[in-house]
Amino acid sequence: GATVFGPALCEVASVASKPMVSRKTSDMLQFGECQPAYISAIVAAMGAALPPQDEPPDDPEARKERDAVAARNEKIRIAIAHMLASWARFGLVEETFETFPDQPLIQAIADNGTPNLRVLQQSTAMEELAAAFRVEDSVDVMVVMLGAIRDMSLYRPLSRQITNCGLLSNLVHVMRLHVHGSDVLLVTAEVLWNVLELDWQGAASALGALDILENFRYFLEVVLHKGYRFKDKIFRNDLLVLVLYMSKWEGNRPGFASSGLLQILLRYGVSASQRDQMSQLMQTGVEEHMTGKGIAITNSQEDMEFRVLIWHVASQCCGDPECAAVIAECQFAGSLLSCLDIADSASELRQWSGEQRKKMQLEALSALFHLVQHCPDEILSNSGVGVLLRLAQATTDSTLRKKVLTVLHVTVGMGEKFVKEMVESGAISIALDLFKDAEASMVCRQLCASILGSLCSGFPAHQDEFRKRGGIEALRSQVVYAPDQTTENHLFFTLAVIDAVWHTVIGNKKSESRFLDVDGLFALMDVLEVAPELLRSQMLSALADLCENRKAARMFLQWNSPKTMKGGVKVLLEFWDAEQARNGCTNEDGVLASPTHPLNPPKQPESQDPAETRTMRFTSKTMGATARSGVSSKKQEETVPSEDPVDVRAKIYAVLAKVGFDGHEALTIADRQHLELMKLYPDCKQLEVWVNVRDSLQQQGIKPLGQDSKWMEDMIVEQQTRTEWIAALQEQLAVERQAEDLASLNRFYDDIRTRAAKETGMMERANKGGTAGKRPGHSEIDTLKLHGVDGRQSGFTGVLSR
Repeated sequence: GATVFGPALCEVASVASKPMVSRKTSDMLQFGECQPAYISAIVAAMGAALPPQDEPPDDPEARKERDAVAARNEKIRIAIAHMLASWARFGLVEETFETFPDQPLIQAIADNGTPNLRVLQQSTAMEELAAAFRVEDSVDVMVVMLGAIRDMSLYRPLSRQITNCGLLSNLVHVMRLHVHGSDVLLVTAEVLWNVLELDWQGAASALGALDILENFRYFLEVVLHKGYRFKDKIFRNDLLVLVLYMSKWEGNRPGFASSGLLQILLRYGVSASQRDQMSQLMQTGVEEHMTGKGIAITNSQEDMEFRVLIWHVASQCCGDPECAAVIAECQFAGSLLSCLDIADSASELRQWSGEQRKKMQLEALSALFHLVQHCPDEILSNSGVGVLLRLAQATTDSTLRKKVLTVLHVTVGMGEKFVKEMVESGAISIALDLFKDAEASMVCRQLCASILGSLCSGFPAHQDEFRKRGGIEALRSQVVYAPDQTTENHLFFTLAVIDAVWHTVIGNKKSESRFLDVDGLFALMDVLEVAPELLRSQMLSALADLCENRKAARMFLQWNSPKTMKGGVKVLLEFWDAEQARNGCTNEDGVLASPTHPLNPPKQPESQDPAETRTMRFTSKTMGATARSGVSSKKQEETVPSEDPVDVRAKIYAVLAKVGFDGHEALTIADRQHLELMKLYPDCKQLEVWVNVRDSLQQQGIKPLGQDSKWMEDMIVEQQTRTEWIAALQEQLAVERQAEDLASLNRFYDDIRTRAAKETGMMERANKGGTAGKRPGHSEIDTLKLHGVDGRQSGFTGVLSR
C-alpha cells in the first residue's frame, strides 16, 4: 500500500500546498470548518513515513529494499512539510493586516495570526510535526520542517503548542549538531527567539534545565573561539538574546552559575586587564574548552552589542546568591566602574568613540542599578561611590547625569555605611551644587533633593553641614508650586523638595530657626493652600512636625494668604470640611450623622426607583458596547481615581493641637462646628476602634469574658457620651446659624422696603400736588414680586418671622 499510495499522497500534499480560492461566496462558509480536519488527515501520514529506526541488514537485497523505503518515506515527509510551510507562510505580508498606529507587523501577526495559521492551530499539525522532527535524520527534511516551524512560531497560540510539545529541547539538540555553521543553525535560533518572545514564561521554564544551559555554554565557547566570520558574530549575539530571555525567569538563574554559563559570559564582559586574571577563577569543565584567549572583542557595532547583552544577563542574575558570588569573583562591578571613571585612561576605553562611550556608560549604569541592590559590598570595595559622584559632577549630558543620580539615589538607601561613604566623598556639596543649577533638568534636581534628604535623615552632623553650605536657603527658594510655568512634572519635584525640608531641616533646632528666619513656613503655607491632594498630605505631615517649634506655631497664626487673605486655621478647616463631606460625617445642618461613628459612618445603600434602574441598565449596555468596540473616553479615564484618597484629618488635628484651638477670630458657625469635633478627634477615633472591635467579635461569634465585655462597653459608653455632647453643641450652633440667616434675610427686606419708601416720597414731592401715582415697578407689591413673593395672595406684610 505504501508503494501505491506514497506517490499519490505526495501529489495530494503538493496540490494542498497551493492557496485555496473561493469560487463562490458560500464556499468559505460551507467548507471553512473542514480545513483543520483536512490538514490533520494529511499530516497524520507523516507518522507512518518516519525514518527506519532499526539497524541496516547485512543482506545487500534487504539493504537495498530498506533504502528504497527510506527514500520514499523521505519524499512523503518533505512533501507534507513543504505543504505545512506553504500554509504557514501564505498571507504573511503587510498588505493583509490592519495594524494600529505605531504597531509593528510582527505584533499584529502574533496577536491575530493569518487565516491559515489559525487553521493550523486548530489542527493536529504541530503535534505530528513535533513527533516526526524528534526522529528526523535527514538534513533536507529538517530544513523544510524548520521553515514551517519558524513561520508557525510567529503566532502566539502556535508558539505555546511548540513549548507544550516539548520541541524546544529537540531544537537545542539540533543546534549542537550544527553548531559549526549551517542554515539549520540560524533558523533554529530564530525559532527559539520567536517562542521565547511570545511564550516567555513557558519557554523560559522549559529551557532552564541544566543540560540545556550547558549546551548554551558549549555554543558560546565554540563561537567565541572559532567564530571569525561576521555571520558567526550575528549568531553569537542571537544566542545572547536567547540567554537574556532565559535569565529573566528567576528559577533559571542558579543554573547559570552551576553550568558555567555565567563565567564564560563574564570572561568577555569585563575589561581586558581583568580578563587576564580570570583563568584561575573559571570552573574545570569550562577550562577544558578554553584553549587560548579566544577571539578579541573590538569596538565594532556587533562586539559592542555583545558587551551590552552580557551586562544585561549579569544584572538579571545578580539577585541569585550563587550568581552573585560568581559576579564578585569575576570583578564585574569593578569593570563597570572603570567605564564610568573619568580618571581612567585604559587603552580599551580610548578606542571607543564619544558616542560609543556614552552608550556604554548608560548601559553600565543600568547594570550597576541592579548590582548596588544585590552586591553592595562590591561597589564599596571598588570605590564606586566616588566614581559615580565624580561622573555626576563632571558630565554635562542630562541623560547621563539623570542615570548617575538614579544609581546614587538607590545607593544612599542601602544602609548607614553607604551614607557615610557618600558624605566623606563630598556628596552633600556635589548634590547641593547640582540642585542649585537652574540649567539642570527638573528630574535631576528632584533626584538631588531626594539624595540630600536621605543623606541628612537621622544624622545631625550631616544636617549641620547642609546648613553651613547654604542648603536651607536653596530649599526655601524652591518651596513653590507653579505647574503652569514648566512643561516638566512640577508635582513630583515639589514633593521631593518638601521631603528634603522634612529630613534636612525639621528636627534640627538651628536649621529650623534658619528656615523660619527666611520665611520658610510662610512659603510652605502658600504652597499648601493650592497644593493637590497628594502634595497636601505630605506637606501637612511636615507642617505638623515643624509646629513642634513654638516660633513656628506663632508664625502659623500670623500667616495670611496673599491670594484670598485667609488665615492658616481657616485653610485647615476647609480641608477638614472637604474630608467630612467626602466621608458623609455630617448632615445638611453640620451635625454629626452617627454618634457611634463620628469620623467614618457606615455607608448606607441608596434605594433606586425603577426609572433610575432602567437608566443604569441602559448605561451599562452602552458602556459594554463601547468597551467591546475599543473606543474609550479620555475624560472618563482621567476621572477614575487610581487609588483611595488619603485621610488627612489626623494630620490637621496634629497641626492645630500645637497651634491651639481657642482664640481664633473670623470663624463662621460651620467652622466652629468642625472645630468642636476636631478638639475631641482622638476620643472619636478611640470610639470607632472600640465599636469596630465589638462588631468584629460579634460577627466571628467570639464571646469575650464578662469583665472584658463590661470594660469594653464602659469605654464605648464613655466615648459615645462625648460625641453626643459634640452633636448637641453642633445642634445649638446650627440653631444659631439659622437665626443669623433669618436676621440677615429680614435686614435685606427691610433695606428694600426703606429704599422703596424713599423713592416714593421723592416722587410725591416732585409731583408738587399733581396727580398722585407711582411708576410701575416701584411699588411695594411690585418690589416683592421681583423676589418671588406675591403680597396680595399671601398677605405678606414685609416682616419675616421664624
